[in-house]
Formats: sequence, C-alpha cells, structure tokens
Amino acid sequence: MRLTARGSLKRQRTRPIVITVRSGANRPIVGATVRVSGAGARRMARRTNRRGIVTFKVRARIRGAVVFRATKSGYGSATLRLRVR
Repeated sequence: MRLTARGSLKRQRTRPIVITVRSGANRPIVGATVRVSGAGARRMARRTNRRGIVTFKVRARIRGAVVFRATKSGYGSATLRLRVR
C-alpha cells in the first residue's frame, strides 16, 4: 500500500488535502481507512472511494507535521507525513 497527497498545509489555515491510496500494483484500494493526526489538527478518519481517494479539510494549529495513516485488512499499513509551514 502506498499513499500520495495533493495539497499543502499552512499553520492556522484550513486546507483541502486529497489522499490517494494505491496497492503495490498501482491499483486503487477501495474502502481503506485513512486517519489524520499531529500538528494540533483535529483527529479524524475517513474511507477511500472506488478510485482510492479521500479528501480531508485540515487545519494545523502549530508547525510540525501532519501524519496520514492508511489501513485495510489484507494490506500492510502505510504512512505519509506532510510538513506544516
């Protein structure tokens, strides 16, 4: 499993972040749970759609990194860190 992200984070600003979850064979993973944590952002979890995409609106309160972690039964988990400016 691997994660890619579109979007950037800025402290004290709400920004849309689009996460794509794909398998090792580069196919979308449907129904993977993606969790957000870190940098003072509100913790939340959502599931990917049929294209392996999930969108979050993230507001990071402090500088640091926001961590996105994807899990699904039958796959290894994947983690992606985005820096907050």
